[in-house]
Amino acid sequence: MLKTKSKIILGLTGALWCLSAFAEVPVPQMHQPSLPYFMQRISFQTVTLGIFGGNTSGLVMDKYSDLNWNPAFVLADSENAVYTDFNYLKPAASYYNYYSGQDAVSPNWYYDTQINSLQTDPLYNFAFVYKVNPNFSFGIINRSLFDYGPFRSISDWRYYSTGTNARVYDASAYNELELKTVEVARNQQKIWGTQTEIFAGYKLSSQIDIGIKAGNYIFRQWGDLFDTRYSGKLHSLVDEKNDEDFRIHGDQAEFGAGFIYHFDHNMDLGIYASVLNGQSSEKNISFDLSDYWSERATDTNYYSIDYTYLQSRHSYSADGLSPFFTIIFQKAINPIITLRSFFSYRQTKNDISGSINAADTAYSDRTFDSYDYNNQRYYFTRDEGFRKTEFSLTGIGDENEKDFKWFVSLIFNQDNKWSAFTAVMLEMQTNDLVLNEESIYSRNAFTQRFFYNPGSEEQYNYYLKNYRYEYNSKLWSAIIPVGINANIIDGFSLLIGADLRFDLLEKSESGDMLYPERIERITQNGTITIEDIETDRPESYNSHQPKEFTKTSAIHFGAFYEHSSGLRLAIKTDSDILDKSYWKFGLEYVF
Repeated sequence: MLKTKSKIILGLTGALWCLSAFAEVPVPQMHQPSLPYFMQRISFQTVTLGIFGGNTSGLVMDKYSDLNWNPAFVLADSENAVYTDFNYLKPAASYYNYYSGQDAVSPNWYYDTQINSLQTDPLYNFAFVYKVNPNFSFGIINRSLFDYGPFRSISDWRYYSTGTNARVYDASAYNELELKTVEVARNQQKIWGTQTEIFAGYKLSSQIDIGIKAGNYIFRQWGDLFDTRYSGKLHSLVDEKNDEDFRIHGDQAEFGAGFIYHFDHNMDLGIYASVLNGQSSEKNISFDLSDYWSERATDTNYYSIDYTYLQSRHSYSADGLSPFFTIIFQKAINPIITLRSFFSYRQTKNDISGSINAADTAYSDRTFDSYDYNNQRYYFTRDEGFRKTEFSLTGIGDENEKDFKWFVSLIFNQDNKWSAFTAVMLEMQTNDLVLNEESIYSRNAFTQRFFYNPGSEEQYNYYLKNYRYEYNSKLWSAIIPVGINANIIDGFSLLIGADLRFDLLEKSESGDMLYPERIERITQNGTITIEDIETDRPESYNSHQPKEFTKTSAIHFGAFYEHSSGLRLAIKTDSDILDKSYWKFGLEYVF
């Protein structure tokens, strides 16, 4: 009988980037291109600040991370400095949603291979600030990522032997084939990306500092697979060709300007605004050609032929726009205590579009002996089959994210011997996603039997489907960090950071599906035996998750050493201090 290559792929939790879809709402096939850091700013933070927690940018004075809030801060420090740290994390997992749904038309290797994860975390973080003269300073922040490795890897069982044994007349013959050519010409992928932000500040007067920022991000990912398998013998032939071309591109640019007004030597107020604009695309083109033939060496009337050809094309794109606005206020209450209070608002909107086109054509012809239990004998039989499956989908959507953040911090500094800070940070994040899909699916399979018990059967399935998917979430967070920097001996300090975090998460999703037309028909020996035609068939899904409240805490340890030459070294560790994978080093030179 004819074998279909339209696979049912299950268990792809997380495949739709960060949606974590609930079981009762169908997961849409549309998604944004799967690239890291798209429509994100660097939000630079040194290893020293990381000791105090992951959200300490702005809570204490820092020549690098303050630039995240206002580029005019580049004038605040009189030091010229260069800083770098390196990342030793393991490769991050990536998910590519190409084959969810019972009507997926996908190449064979999609089913039993997987795209390998590469390192998408930055290899390093680099920062440089330089004061040209008392009135002008500039800075540069950069991070880059790169990795190189195999594109796909085979799962626990090989699809060659398992997927092909049913297609040759003698199942054992496939394993006995002496291959004339076995070639994997290409199975490689690589990623490369770099993100740079440039800052410049100018002192207009003794009271007004102005600053500008320009940022750029470039990301490229390539994956190529070309796999052939051929064996030609006197009574059998195996010919397989697998070809896949995978590309992800992303580009974005940011421009912003701000100022800081100095009321006096003790109090400052600043405002900053920027706009981030980006475009990204993801494409995957695949071809799957399989040709199998075998015959019985002692009687060539018994043979098996199986030919399939499948091609699929997935294309997704996203255009993003993200305005960003901050207000900063700081005041030296006395020579020991400084108060800081910052507010930020960020909105990110992504316009999403995409399409899927796939077609699968197959032919089979097989002769064999069929056993008749009534007559208790075998009869020579021939089955011939044709099949064509087509699937196309187009979709559009938009995602709207909003982030409100406010904090107030108190910084204590005692004669450069020790310092400490504590703060309260409040944040609210919302995410609203709407996707609209229109798809067409058709499958026509015809099987005819000759000689013994002759007859024919045709199965026809067709539908038009419209699907609207909505996802909404709100996250309220309260964070209380505390940090201590104790100078043990000249130049050497111990640092301890701790933070307590409270989160309240609310999320919901819904799906409205409409089949304007749906046909299922079975024809046997020219007579329609089953016919089911539906028009305007609706299906609705809704899931409102209960609110989730979580409380987490963390503690970090580190050390800081400053040499008289201007060289500074920071060391940070999390969790198990004996495990080197939790250690991170930052190096700075001040001149």
